[in-house]
Amino acid sequence: MVKFNLNDFNFPKISRESKMFSLVTKHPFYVYGLRRNFDSMVLIEYNDAYVLEESEMYVKTSQLKSWFGTNGIDAEIDNQQAIYQNGRITIGIRRDLRDHVVFCACLIQTIIYAYEGRLTLTNVKIPGIPSFKLTTTT
Repeated sequence: MVKFNLNDFNFPKISRESKMFSLVTKHPFYVYGLRRNFDSMVLIEYNDAYVLEESEMYVKTSQLKSWFGTNGIDAEIDNQQAIYQNGRITIGIRRDLRDHVVFCACLIQTIIYAYEGRLTLTNVKIPGIPSFKLTTTT
């Protein structure tokens, strides 16, 4: 199941556009908004102990990291979150990324389908991805 925080900016539109709200998944996913400009554009968090086999999750996470890097998207993936003891995978999307509703919906689909084993990512640069300012903490 995929749950969106519909109180965050543009998530009602993104949820409808992605058509993911009724998808049956192996693990529950929770999609929410990141506010601060110094956050990564995409933040994925999960706990290794409660999700897929560690080796399978490692391969999927490596593919996602590589794909994000190839396409110029600043993403952080953290697998040490002890607070997620229910097997939930959380996906945080920064506000400036949510301005692009269709792109954001496609990005969420890509992440979920990759973790669900329905999509194999390759390091192909996708033309037309808007450039986003990569910010750092200061």
